[in-house]
Amino acid sequence: MSIGVTIGMPTRGKKVGFEWALNLAMQNYPMNCHRYVQVKKCVDYGQSKSLKPGEVTVDQARNLICHEAIKQKCKYIFFWDDDVAPPPNTTRLLMYDMEQDDDLWVAGGVYCSKEDPPWPLVFQGNGAGSFWKWKAGERFECTGLGAGCMMIRTEFLAKIPEPWFLHIDEDQPPEGYTLMRQTDDLYFCDKVIAAGGKILCDANVICLHWDYSTDPPKAYYMPLDSAPMKDAQLQPVMVKSVDQPQVISA
Repeated sequence: MSIGVTIGMPTRGKKVGFEWALNLAMQNYPMNCHRYVQVKKCVDYGQSKSLKPGEVTVDQARNLICHEAIKQKCKYIFFWDDDVAPPPNTTRLLMYDMEQDDDLWVAGGVYCSKEDPPWPLVFQGNGAGSFWKWKAGERFECTGLGAGCMMIRTEFLAKIPEPWFLHIDEDQPPEGYTLMRQTDDLYFCDKVIAAGGKILCDANVICLHWDYSTDPPKAYYMPLDSAPMKDAQLQPVMVKSVDQPQVISA
C-alpha cells in the first residue's frame, strides 16, 4: 500500500490547545490519501545536555520521523508540532501546493513567535528578521519557515546531507555557520536553499502558536492590525482561541 503522507508530531507531553485537538480530529485529508502518523516524545532543547536513555530532542525527533517516512515510502512528510494549531484544511492546502509544482521541496503555513507583539516565522534571507511583505491568502517563495507546520517532499531528502534538522546553540558553530544560535527549522531551510530547492509559504494557512509556559496557556496569532492580516477573515475554529483560549490535557 502506498502512503501519501506521514504526519510527524514531535510531542513534549504537555497540555494542548482545544483547537489543536479539534483540528486534529477535523483535519480534512485529500481523498484516497493514506496517512502514516509518527509521534515521537521528546524534550525541550534546554534539556539536551541531560538526556536520559531513550529521550531525544525535537530536532532528533524530526530526523527519526524523516527516516521512518523514507522507510515507509511516503510521498510527503507533514510536521505538525504539539504547540501549533493549523486550520482544519491545512493538509489539503499544502498537498495541493506540492502537487502543482514537482520542483517544490517544502510548503508551509504561517505561525508567530511567542512574544508581544508576535512576529511571523517567515523569512527572506538570513539576518533581516521576519518577512512582512505579504497578504493573508497569498502563496509566495521564501527562504525560511517554521517547521511546526511544514510539508516536505520526501524524495528530496536524498539531496541533502544529514542531519536534516539540527538545533545549534553553542559557542563554536559548525564550519560555515556564523550564527551562534540557529533553530532546527532554519537549519533545514538553509540546506534546502543551498541544494537548489524551493520553499513556498502558503498564507492561506494561518496558525495559532501556543505558549504552554503560562497559566493559562496563551495562544499567539498574527496581529490582526498588521499589514498581512488587513481585511483577512479568521477561520471560525480560530475565533474563540484568539478571544478566550482553552486547553485540554494531551
